[in-house]
Amino acid sequence: MSRWIELPQLAAIRMTGSDAGAFAQAQFTADSATISDQFWHPLAWCDPKGRVLSFMLANRSHAGIDLIVPAVQLDFMANRLPVYAIGRQVSFEPTANVRGTFAPQSSDASLAFDPARALSVAPADPCPEHAAASNWRYHDLRCALPWLQPDTAGRHLPQSLGLEPLGAISYDKGCYPGQEIIARVHYLGRSRYRTVALRLDQIAEIAANSAVYAGERKAGNWLWGTRWTQVTLGLAVVDDALQPEANLTVETASGRISGQVTPVDQLC
Repeated sequence: MSRWIELPQLAAIRMTGSDAGAFAQAQFTADSATISDQFWHPLAWCDPKGRVLSFMLANRSHAGIDLIVPAVQLDFMANRLPVYAIGRQVSFEPTANVRGTFAPQSSDASLAFDPARALSVAPADPCPEHAAASNWRYHDLRCALPWLQPDTAGRHLPQSLGLEPLGAISYDKGCYPGQEIIARVHYLGRSRYRTVALRLDQIAEIAANSAVYAGERKAGNWLWGTRWTQVTLGLAVVDDALQPEANLTVETASGRISGQVTPVDQLC
């Protein structure tokens, strides 16, 4: 049996060309010098207002720089990134399906923040569908990875999405889209919102950006989630003044369902 798990919720874009590193340095929140072939490094692409357009994982290889993005953002990213590459020797190409493993070997590129897992966009062995794919989503939640969708892109600052603890922001690398606003929040203030994990009392389909309420007051918005046994686990961006372990409700097509803010390491 293959040790690799097909991850259809993720997709990859490969940047190639002599200016791929310079492009990454000029556009993304992390220092491109930290992107290596040994790890998948977290970073983000922001708009000029500092709002995150996409959260990504990056790895450098002999073929170029691979970017892993949510599958629902693949077309957007593949079409939008080249607009900012005019005059640079860099090209963008969607690559093979993304696959992960819970049994990384020394030659695999592990996650920088979770070395017990590794990712690949071109594994050598066949990779059938695997029931453990849902387990991968759960571990992404435990790492508080703020995967975005079209309805949540361009809405939140990196600090609101918890990108500082993940090591996805460099404050020393120089300019990139939104850099001044992001640095101002870091040095002179704080974000009014933060990302929290929610444990909801039942299984539910929740649309990205659905409203989250504390009582009758809107307290934030849903990012993404997954079913886990008989509950729903997910991430939401909420008011920073919200009390730890607060009781909340989340809007769904059939009405609000209740849940609680839960530390990520206690999601189940």
